[in-house]
Amino acid sequence: DRNGKAVIAFRGTSPQQAINNNDLVEDVHVASGDVKAMSDYASYKNHVKNMIEKYGSGNVSLSGYSLGGSKAVQLTQEKELRSHLGTTVALAPGMSPLDDQLKQKARDHKIDYFYHHNDGVANSLIAHSGVNHTVHYSEKDAVKSHMLLDRLAPQK
Repeated sequence: DRNGKAVIAFRGTSPQQAINNNDLVEDVHVASGDVKAMSDYASYKNHVKNMIEKYGSGNVSLSGYSLGGSKAVQLTQEKELRSHLGTTVALAPGMSPLDDQLKQKARDHKIDYFYHHNDGVANSLIAHSGVNHTVHYSEKDAVKSHMLLDRLAPQK
C-alpha cells in the first residue's frame, strides 16, 4: 500500500464453495488442532515470507475471520516469520481444545482476538482470555454468535 505496509487477510469458510475450494477439509484440520496439516499451509507460509521480503520486517500484518483467523494465528506462531510480523488480528478464529499450542496462541501478545463468548468455533479461547481478547457477551444464538463481523461492520 502507499505507506509501505501490507495486511494479508485470510477469508473464512465459504459455504457456497466449501467442497470446490477445500474449505471443509481445512476446517477438519482446525477442529483436530492441526492447522499445519492443511494442504496449502506451506504456500500460505511462503506467501507471507515473500510479502515480508517485499515490504520489510515489521511492515506485514496478518488478519483473518474464522478459518482464516486460524491460519493467521498459526502463521504468527512460525519462528521464522514471527519476529518480522506486525500485529495479527483474528476475528472469531476457529480454535480447537485439541490444539497443543492453544494456551500459547491465546496468550500471544502479537495477536488481538475478537469473538463472542457463545461462539462454538472460537470459544476454546475463552478459558485463556486476557488483555488481547475482545469478547462480546450479548448474543444468545450460537450460530449468530460466530457471525461477529455482522456486529463489527453491519451490512447496509
